[in-house]
Amino acid sequence: ITGIPDWLSLSNTSGNGNDTITVTTLSENPKLDVRSATLFVNNWVTGVTVVTVTQAGANMKFSVDTTRLELASKAQSAGDFQINGNVEWTIEGVPDWLSLSKTSGNGDAKITVKALSGNNMPDERTTKLIIKNPLNGSQELVVVQVGIGAQISVNGSPVSIGKKKNAKGTFEITGNIDFTISDIPNWLKLSSTSGTGNAVITVTANSENTT
Repeated sequence: ITGIPDWLSLSNTSGNGNDTITVTTLSENPKLDVRSATLFVNNWVTGVTVVTVTQAGANMKFSVDTTRLELASKAQSAGDFQINGNVEWTIEGVPDWLSLSKTSGNGDAKITVKALSGNNMPDERTTKLIIKNPLNGSQELVVVQVGIGAQISVNGSPVSIGKKKNAKGTFEITGNIDFTISDIPNWLKLSSTSGTGNAVITVTANSENTT
């Protein structure tokens, strides 16, 4: 008997007279489709007799090893998740601040998720990736990029301005949260007394200092 593939074994491959041949599969069929082998039984009566052996296809499998992936706040922070299965899949819903090493494939894959920009806000930002597949339709994976926490600083203090009316000076607020400025005396005017994030504040004298 010839034509035996590497995924089959036979109890006997040659002999004389009657025999019952046991065919055993050596491995699981990883594909969804049936696979087949053509065996050739060589003999002096008919020359060759063909025997076809088929193995059923595998059941559909698909899974993702996590439902949540967390990235650090810095740009280029990365993390991985694993897809396991034997079906085709696609990933949708990728925002512009993320990149994926693959967005489609067939079977097992390790996917690297990378943040293209840093999250400079105090709170985390999140997105949901939709992984579509024929077994369960779709699965969601939440990707989280943590924030850097609340930050604020003031640069340029003290501010020194001339004694004349309308003399000006500036100071800078750097941060990622809301701010308000209070206790402003009546001889000063500020270009802004509240805001969010970074700001350059101009201080103007409303009157001349005569003392």
